[in-house]
Amino acid sequence: MAKKLNETDVDYDIGYKKPPSHSRFPKGHSGNPRGRPKGKRNLGYILLDALNEKVVITENGRRKVITKSEVMLKQLVNKAASGDVVSIKLLIAMYPMVASILDENNAKPLNAEAEALLLEHIKRKLLSKSQHNPENNEPHEGNNNE
Repeated sequence: MAKKLNETDVDYDIGYKKPPSHSRFPKGHSGNPRGRPKGKRNLGYILLDALNEKVVITENGRRKVITKSEVMLKQLVNKAASGDVVSIKLLIAMYPMVASILDENNAKPLNAEAEALLLEHIKRKLLSKSQHNPENNEPHEGNNNE
């Protein structure tokens, strides 16, 4: 049963889905003026925003504004060019993905000769690192003291 406040104040029932007229939204005004709140941003969007932030770098004596993702890739390529094996492996692993993305723009795939040279370079680097590693107790090829 619906309640009545006072017979003099209200001439209709007050109850479920029947609020008092003084507490109703006035005509033309919304009950949610700001609208539905935006959802919480997920990690992917936060990461993309961080990678797309602009930074100022100095390259060849000139200042340039580039994104953080460009800076990361430039540093990765520079480390690989200086002989960092981990960077080289990462770039080789990334190459097919990048080539497939750029394939629409006629990107040339890595030819067999270039790939063989890169793999040979990696092997040499790995071998030289294993020979200089003091934890490695195996005798070296050039060390015939026995």
